[in-house]
Amino acid sequence: MEKAKTEKDFGTLPIKEKMANWDPLNDDCWLKFVDFKPGGHPVPSSYYKWQKRLDSIGSLGMAIAHLFIVNHPSCTPCYCAVANFMLKKQQSSVVQQLPHAIHYRKFVSTVPVYDMEFAFVVDDDYENVSEACKVVYEAVKEHSKKDSYPMNVCLEMRFMGASDSLLCPAVVGKHSPNKEVKTIYIEVLTMSRTPGWKDFCKEIAEKWCKIGGKKNVKPLIHWAKEMTEVPNLREYLWENNGDNMKKFLHHLSQKVDMKRRLFFNKFLTSIFLDSPSDSSS
Repeated sequence: MEKAKTEKDFGTLPIKEKMANWDPLNDDCWLKFVDFKPGGHPVPSSYYKWQKRLDSIGSLGMAIAHLFIVNHPSCTPCYCAVANFMLKKQQSSVVQQLPHAIHYRKFVSTVPVYDMEFAFVVDDDYENVSEACKVVYEAVKEHSKKDSYPMNVCLEMRFMGASDSLLCPAVVGKHSPNKEVKTIYIEVLTMSRTPGWKDFCKEIAEKWCKIGGKKNVKPLIHWAKEMTEVPNLREYLWENNGDNMKKFLHHLSQKVDMKRRLFFNKFLTSIFLDSPSDSSS
């Protein structure tokens, strides 16, 4: 993956050329852009019906591949080659309704996946973004040397601003003095029941948790994704977002009886209410 030094570099990469030459065994990436002021004419309504049929067939094919790959991991490179071929077939520039443009994946429930995601404050030169991606690239390559393929779907990234929500991972952006701070969510995905995923996930999480970037702000885990593989998760969250977690529990205690532990399952209780800081007080 070429290191992008400015945001403009991301916007000027030759997307079609990248997609046409992309190989699962190199460091290139596929970038999808959404232009909120596109030119041209919107696609007709029939386009969405036809695309839905294609997505359904593609998801069915992936479901069949899922059953095979999890039982024969050595075939993962072949699967990636086929997936790459299908990806290149889908390259186009179209004017769509915004919900379709952003949420372009359909039938995702057909193939359940495991998913771990962190939010990082973005360095001005994107150095920490590159570092986080390289962690995954190098891990995948090292595992492939042992004919092991714990990650068989993709690494995905999405840029956004900072958040005011106390528990939102993007709240890390509020630690930065730069009002124009950017946050990036980076996630790794694999098909459910893929051998070796838990150890791979732990390996990636351990290295990601050490990336503070030039703003010296550690990333936060996405609450809706996998968390249990993160080493020393409770201590890590309290160390890097403890003040906001205390505020959250304070506001919650004004609304509910904390002794009844409403809204808390065993896992969340271990994170919030059994913390060494006795945060509920």
